[in-house]
Amino acid sequence: SGALDLRFKTPTFFSTSSGRFKVIVPNLLLMFMNAANDMHILNYRSVPRKIVLDLRRSLGMTGIDIRSQLVRAEGKLYPGFTGWTRLGWRELDDESMRTLCLLLAWSTIFNTGGGRSAGFGVVAVYPGFRRERIRSLGGGDEGRVTSQSGL
Repeated sequence: SGALDLRFKTPTFFSTSSGRFKVIVPNLLLMFMNAANDMHILNYRSVPRKIVLDLRRSLGMTGIDIRSQLVRAEGKLYPGFTGWTRLGWRELDDESMRTLCLLLAWSTIFNTGGGRSAGFGVVAVYPGFRRERIRSLGGGDEGRVTSQSGL
């Protein structure tokens, strides 16, 4: 088993295929598909949708501490979220672990979600820290939805 903490440093949002609403909570599938689509468009690597879906089924969010924010950019208001989530898994084979690392690395380099060129979706990945360590990185409980459980 293992865990990683994802820290969303700037407001982050994901768009759905209908485009009617923005997703303003961490969504691993949308995050991974975003990275996989970018890699495919740039002819870097193709990660088949089935592999992304299978990987997502192997992962869970075992802790979350986020807050929603409205941000004005280019004359528009964008909803988003900042904070952290703990990503946990029981078992990942070597290929799944390599894919996870690739998708997360891509997300940290090029950001994730919508509005990336305007600075939205800055994400960092840390080893699974204890709750006290998250607070020292700037996380807290004021006005945030907080939940944490074991695997």
